[in-house]
Amino acid sequence: MEVRSLPLQLSLGLNKAGAFLLNLTMRLSWLIIFVAAIGCDLFSELDNSAPHPFPDQIPVFEFSYSNSLTLPGWIRYRNHCTSIVSYKWYLGFTDANGNEAISYSYAPKVKYPQNGTYRVIVQGLDINDKMHEKILSIQVSNY
Repeated sequence: MEVRSLPLQLSLGLNKAGAFLLNLTMRLSWLIIFVAAIGCDLFSELDNSAPHPFPDQIPVFEFSYSNSLTLPGWIRYRNHCTSIVSYKWYLGFTDANGNEAISYSYAPKVKYPQNGTYRVIVQGLDINDKMHEKILSIQVSNY
């Protein structure tokens, strides 16, 4: 295999194997950036375009959360819902511009500004077009 920028790579002190790996990494960097930009949340979203296979199922609207063990201020919400097709989370704080923090995610991961108790309101629309609402009192304690 021909390495096109071999003089530059050799000037960096790379042997042919190192030059090959650098060249391969540079060629695949767009893929790495794309995957990092999308994040895991994209793959956890529901496909709302397909009809629900069990239209008579009673919707469940339940959530839990946990403080991150490694990232200060981060909370991960867990979704235990069934038959819910859309979500709106009022996360209980305002951003630096004074705007209320809102998410439309299935199960958001959120960085809170400081330790404390936050009142979170979650709204969800089920497959029968009925709106559900739950108020959560969460404790951020990992700063």
